[in-house]
Amino acid sequence: MAEQMEYYTAMDLVAQQYEDTTKLYQFYTSLREEHKLVTTKCKDCGHVPWPPRTLCPECLSTDYEWVDMPSTGTIASWTAAYAGMPPELAARAPMVYALVDFENGLRMPTAILECAPNEAKTGMEVELVVGDVQPDQQGRRRVAPYFKPVGR
Repeated sequence: MAEQMEYYTAMDLVAQQYEDTTKLYQFYTSLREEHKLVTTKCKDCGHVPWPPRTLCPECLSTDYEWVDMPSTGTIASWTAAYAGMPPELAARAPMVYALVDFENGLRMPTAILECAPNEAKTGMEVELVVGDVQPDQQGRRRVAPYFKPVGR
């Protein structure tokens, strides 16, 4: 019989996602409730970083707004993993991990679902998939952004 383990936040590999745990909760709220990616845009200098930030890396302003990201992108580079994946993805091995380029010039590292390593290609068009991950300590739903080939 498996021994019950205590949940330690410091060992949690999934970001905390609610207003009481992060200033970036709007990213997760948009992902979870609207199935869309958003990021921050600095109101002072206009810089749009990825991932979202509460402090502009260009001018150090903390005055930002949320802007939509594209829901599709193109694989710039990829690799396959056969072991050592996060628990929520381990059963899907082998997994394709990629750098996805968006039309707005930003790039995101992510897992590509529904794609075997022999199907992955640089230049392949992919679309956003919102996946459930381990709930937080209060049992609240948490999600992560993944992608899959367009049309699957």
